[in-house]
Amino acid sequence: MNNKIKIVCALLVTMLFQTTAFSEEEIVVKLATESHRLPIVIEPIQAESSDFPKEHLQALLDVFSFDMNANGMTQVIAPKDKKRFQLLQGSFGFDKAPDFAKCKEADIFYLIKSKMEGKSLAVKMIAINGQSVKLIEGISCTGDLAKDRKTMHHLADSIHEMLFQKPGIASQRIIFTLKNGAESAKAANKFVSEVFEADYDGANEKQLTNENAFCVTPLFVPSTNGAKSPCLVFVSYKIGQPKIYFALAKDGKPRRLTTIKGNQMTPQVSRDGTKIAFACDATGSSDLFLQTFHPSTGALSKPRQIFAAKGAAQASPTFSPDGKQIAFVSNKDGTPKIYVMDIPPEGATSKDLHPKLISKRCRENSAPAWSPDGTKIAYSAKSSGNRQIWIYDFETHEERQLTSGKGDKENPAWAPNSLHLLFNAIDDKKTELYLINLNQSEAFKITSGDGEKRFPCWK
Repeated sequence: MNNKIKIVCALLVTMLFQTTAFSEEEIVVKLATESHRLPIVIEPIQAESSDFPKEHLQALLDVFSFDMNANGMTQVIAPKDKKRFQLLQGSFGFDKAPDFAKCKEADIFYLIKSKMEGKSLAVKMIAINGQSVKLIEGISCTGDLAKDRKTMHHLADSIHEMLFQKPGIASQRIIFTLKNGAESAKAANKFVSEVFEADYDGANEKQLTNENAFCVTPLFVPSTNGAKSPCLVFVSYKIGQPKIYFALAKDGKPRRLTTIKGNQMTPQVSRDGTKIAFACDATGSSDLFLQTFHPSTGALSKPRQIFAAKGAAQASPTFSPDGKQIAFVSNKDGTPKIYVMDIPPEGATSKDLHPKLISKRCRENSAPAWSPDGTKIAYSAKSSGNRQIWIYDFETHEERQLTSGKGDKENPAWAPNSLHLLFNAIDDKKTELYLINLNQSEAFKITSGDGEKRFPCWK
């Protein structure tokens, strides 16, 4: 590999691991909201005959309130909004009918009341404008916060679907890498980064890999029948070079995806789970390859090269929902940009390939992610000195900046609803995961504590 190609490949790989100063200021989404969030008040859990301490009930209320405030559709009104809460006085209490006139005056659309009797939770969802009440009873709790958190997530999703006829995301799990910052005996002088999963809000963390190596860019192969995904894909440096591995749920043992030579990076799986695209420098430059795949057995054939550009490096492919196109990063025209092209059939030549440039406003673009509904691509790009999350909209053909402020934001990942995004925000000491959605100006930090969290992905 000549020096020019080495420098280009190093640039694209380095963009995955950049660490720059990051302030603690609030991250703000700079995108016009796509719909107005409906104001909602959630009362404290009434608990005169509860089997659980107040601390446990408050923890459950906090989980539920976060879910309802971060869902992109409703806005939880807090008690600090004294003017509104003064209007609502006299409406609180599980068995007390609200004053609908006062609720309307306070611009409240929904009021949620709850009561814990023994270990059973009952919830009333009251629509103010329609003056209707929906009662949900028999919600069983255990006193184990990890289990009861899941119960509250399911409750939030049930109410979300009841109100908006669309699935919520509170019951979703996410995966990411955690770099522990400690040296291990088997990986002397090397940092170890393992793959973890957690609730979508960062809680109930669980380690998935034990590679004792540096692992990056994890993802689950989508399930085609609605069942739990049987396969995890990730890149590991355990033999020195980065190679792609997959682990089946039935045994959890990582296997090499392919024996192709060279560095293998940034794998992405098609929505039907039958194809994996990735970048590899086996030919001397970082080119794009396509591998046919089955989530129960692994690779079905040898990978084939689908795009290369003389003197340039390619990386970070992402599939369109129908699996017919890919978006990817290339510096074939100078600085790394995002391109989209049809996946070429076998036997196609370079003359048959027509990548379309979609990111024209910023430098050093990376990590494109195609939304599940096919209408948008999120990516990271350098803007005013820092890396920010941007979105390209296929319907308007416009690029819009999502985040602003100091520090780098990278590796966006769409939720199944094409409304929410995860990303990691980096500083020289801390790297945490954030959750945003297109209807809010607020980004929620969902992780904390030791270690650097990167490469979030929805399970």
